[in-house]
Amino acid sequence: MRRRYGAYAALLAIFILLFSGCDALIGNVFKEANWGQPSAEKLKSADTAALLEESGVSSGSVSSTFIDTVLSDDDTKTTVMAKLEATATDPDSTPEEVQQSQTLLISIKLADYGADDIVTNITESAGSVIEQLSNQMDEGGNVDFAAIIDVLLPDTNNLADIINNLGTMTSDYDNLAANISTNGSTLDPDVVASAAQTALLAEIVSDATPNTSNYDTVGEAMAALVEDIKNSEDPSSIDMNQYIQTSPDMSALTAEGTTLYTLFNEAGMGDVLAQLSGIGS
Repeated sequence: MRRRYGAYAALLAIFILLFSGCDALIGNVFKEANWGQPSAEKLKSADTAALLEESGVSSGSVSSTFIDTVLSDDDTKTTVMAKLEATATDPDSTPEEVQQSQTLLISIKLADYGADDIVTNITESAGSVIEQLSNQMDEGGNVDFAAIIDVLLPDTNNLADIINNLGTMTSDYDNLAANISTNGSTLDPDVVASAAQTALLAEIVSDATPNTSNYDTVGEAMAALVEDIKNSEDPSSIDMNQYIQTSPDMSALTAEGTTLYTLFNEAGMGDVLAQLSGIGS
């Protein structure tokens, strides 16, 4: 397999293979926290402090019941997100309030976009996939990317929209990283690790450029590429330039002072950051 194809595939075609060889670092912030059954009316009338408490974010995991309730109707979602955004941007808010509010906003957006299902599936299957990838590379480098995609992305419906929406979230991660850089983290390390992982996805999507002769957005290009890899007898023969015109500059995205640099180092994953900085070089 050509090196260029392998680098592009790792970053773009199979962008969910985040940390080859580092499955122990992959966390899941979307597990159930058993925080009861909040009602939509209760959440709409709650202040930010009560929302943060009800969500479970301070414990290191966000209640899926809380997220489902927030997204149960547009009025609840709009009201809750407005309160969280106001706290996250208020100069009088404490670092803890800012970071928890921004983290909860990220969690709500990921769920609203359908990206949390992908994150959960990665968490559950990444270990076996990484083992499969490692074994295939050891046996001669003939990686079955189609099989890996089937495991990590069993449902590719709306994949283009999910990818494009992820690309719009870079400012959310920038705001979180900026506060952490200034004040240090007040969050559970697992929460920061999860934020770092999804921030990586957002940055990859945002920094890539589609081949505009064939596709209007990165999401459309990525979704088409995933399908073509799944259906190709020889994925290594696929011309990546037909899909992606400019791939992400990982050395720039992970440089000192960047959002990814802050989040990965704060999560204790500086070694992973070093590996990411060399991808595609």
